[in-house]
Amino acid sequence: MTNPYATFSERPVYGFLGPVIWPRSYTRLFYLLIGFPLGLAYFVVYVTGTALGLGLAILGVGLVLLALMVLLARPLGTLERYLAIHLVGEDVPPFRAAPLADDKLTTWLEDAFTSGATWKSLLFLILKFPLGLASWIAVVVVFSFMLGLVFSPIVVAAGGNVEMGIWEPTTPAEALWLVPAGLLGYVLAIHLFNGLAWSWGKLARVLLGSRPRPATPAPAALRPLVAQPVTV
Repeated sequence: MTNPYATFSERPVYGFLGPVIWPRSYTRLFYLLIGFPLGLAYFVVYVTGTALGLGLAILGVGLVLLALMVLLARPLGTLERYLAIHLVGEDVPPFRAAPLADDKLTTWLEDAFTSGATWKSLLFLILKFPLGLASWIAVVVVFSFMLGLVFSPIVVAAGGNVEMGIWEPTTPAEALWLVPAGLLGYVLAIHLFNGLAWSWGKLARVLLGSRPRPATPAPAALRPLVAQPVTV
């Protein structure tokens, strides 16, 4: 199924309603929903590991633990890059690994700690908890409200209450008026969360992917020779 946003100017109706049946919308919703538990897991691991590392630093083993916390950012960043590609649909190019001068462990560790990829991945993991929590709350609250409107006649028929502030439907027929509002709100919510997931993808592209290398001109020796006028 084609991206409804790609042809919005030519097919505005499909561009507005199409995201409701576009599979990518729901993989993005899933990405937003798992953002909080993943961010919470990262938060617990890093807070616990950093606290233990600082507490045991005087014994030396704490410094090793702190180093492991930093090195862990690379595989976790790779996991987040995979999720951004396959759930959000963002093209996140992998980091370009610089060639090592030798195969020594010390050289590899030096490269890992001085590489911007390590620290940018760590920054993404740190941001995952607060931003993931905010995204999760937004999805749960908005969709709970919209689905509540859609199913309000059933709720009222079952003896439940639908709180609308200044007005409360008392019969299923009265609650029926809330269904179109809920359906419209659902469509708008799909657009909202597609945009939110798109923003997550761009953040992943900046922090978890490498920038394209600028094009370099070909060496002069390889450039095509310009034909010179021949004088007789």
